[in-house]
Amino acid sequence: MSLGFGTLETGLSTDEGVVEHAMTSIQGLHYAVNILREELQQEHDLAFQSVQQLDDAFRDGYLYINRRKTDLSAYRKRAIQAYYTEIVSPSLRLIISDKNLKKTNQIFLCGGGVNYHDLLECINQEFGEIADIHTVDEPETLAVQGYLLNSLRFTAGSTKTPVGIDMGNIQTRVAILQES
Repeated sequence: MSLGFGTLETGLSTDEGVVEHAMTSIQGLHYAVNILREELQQEHDLAFQSVQQLDDAFRDGYLYINRRKTDLSAYRKRAIQAYYTEIVSPSLRLIISDKNLKKTNQIFLCGGGVNYHDLLECINQEFGEIADIHTVDEPETLAVQGYLLNSLRFTAGSTKTPVGIDMGNIQTRVAILQES
């Protein structure tokens, strides 16, 4: 699972290859950030806050409002739990069947969402008894590395340079093959 700001994406790979019908792309953490925005907006004027500023505040766990540091941890926990309950879990139930879960013994998590303990807790509650759940090193860069490796299939034996590009809502990452 790639837990991104714009999208959450899944893929299931077995020894036989990728299971196409177990792949999906759903709304990412921006859904939870919007829940946070709506809740804060009831008490504070957030008109001046950009999506990037709120994403930073969501990640950092606090926001300065009217010259006061506002703790967002309780807001963030509720927003993540609502996001998981309303979007993630129902979508995963539609795409990842019990038959697919029977083939699954490990779940790897990547993307910026790995940095949110509350989101990892939701995933562990749903899948922790079914599979070992792992967070990867450098979770924000795994997708672009995967795109780079996939591009190798199309450039093998040619003079073209393989490139991986992960175009996100908050940032874009580019990876190129390093010759050793």
